[in-house]
Amino acid sequence: MPRHTALLLALSFTLGSCPEPDFVNDAQSASPDIMRITLPVFRTPSIDDDNPIQAVFVDNSNPAAPHLRIIWADEDFPIKGVDEIYDANRWWGIFQVDTVAPYIWLDLAWDGYHRIADVEGLDYEVIPNPTGAMYPHTVHFPGTYSEDQRFKVLVAEHYTATVAGTAFETTPDGRPIIYVNTWNHMMSQTDNNPNMPKTDWSDYPVYSGSSGQLQGFYESVWTDFGLDL
Repeated sequence: MPRHTALLLALSFTLGSCPEPDFVNDAQSASPDIMRITLPVFRTPSIDDDNPIQAVFVDNSNPAAPHLRIIWADEDFPIKGVDEIYDANRWWGIFQVDTVAPYIWLDLAWDGYHRIADVEGLDYEVIPNPTGAMYPHTVHFPGTYSEDQRFKVLVAEHYTATVAGTAFETTPDGRPIIYVNTWNHMMSQTDNNPNMPKTDWSDYPVYSGSSGQLQGFYESVWTDFGLDL
């Protein structure tokens, strides 16, 4: 079946019924070492409240450089009527999107992310402390940095940057505030949307696991709904 035909058929399904992993019962609880890491508060434009943070996975295999993977329920393309196609593309894999012409093209070799959820990452550099809290000396954004892009940018670039821990605003209890500046959850230490109301995501489930283990949870529940893509 041609991929473009499969996409049209795929859109007849309710994407909201796509299965999701059961992190509560299947994922490994965060260890005491992980809970000593000063985890960030994510401050997002409230227009994105339909896409809450579902969980944060922390890979602490190197205690001096923990990797954080943040899972948002979805990312909503900023053009009405296109988001459903965008979600289907993330689930099945039909086309690629770029910031340069032709901007979108069929990619028959891509199999999609096998999830609607948006997973973005950041890496801490910390000084290990066996008893006390560990605040990041630096925060590295590997292809998840927003630069000066704003929330409704049509196609958001994925920048990379390393930012000193002292550059972040902090909450009264000392947690760094990370601003989510674009609809696809590119992040920064600065607020690029100062006129938009904000929501703070601070109380989220934390689990232990690598990026590969996290994706494995999605692969275990993925289905093509019988479309044989």
